[in-house]
Amino acid sequence: LSCDLMATQSVFSAQLQSQATAFAASQQPTQPPVMQQPSPNPTPPVGRFSDSLSFPAMDLTGKLIIKARLEGDDDVRRIPISNEDITYDELLLMMQRVFKGKLSSTDEVLVKYRDEDGDFITIMENADLTLAKQTNRMLHLKLRVQGRSFGNSAGLDVAALY
Repeated sequence: LSCDLMATQSVFSAQLQSQATAFAASQQPTQPPVMQQPSPNPTPPVGRFSDSLSFPAMDLTGKLIIKARLEGDDDVRRIPISNEDITYDELLLMMQRVFKGKLSSTDEVLVKYRDEDGDFITIMENADLTLAKQTNRMLHLKLRVQGRSFGNSAGLDVAALY
């Protein structure tokens, strides 16, 4: 029994030392980036970022993506969702934040998503949202504020929104 205890302590001690070394290495200050001389052609090629501007790639594998558009507005927002247990009320709050100044907490909002057949299906409660999330990894949402006129919205082709 005492040999097993000593062996366990030895393994634990080695693991702790390894974690402490890894933590200490991660806390070392990094060297500041070296400034590159500007190129004679400062305009990057079309469709590419210049090499001096690099952004870390987001891993969106398996995440729910919401692509939302407020009817009557050309602004489209793409939002990765880390907590897929989002409720209908939380979705509405999120849309109010995303479309701040265009959508308020007093607005009565109709939410629709585009299904696999291209039809827009109304989301009115948690069960509707759950079904939408189960059948789509990317939710294409269309938001309409009830009672708000967007010009000729009666003749609007909703399929043309996406």
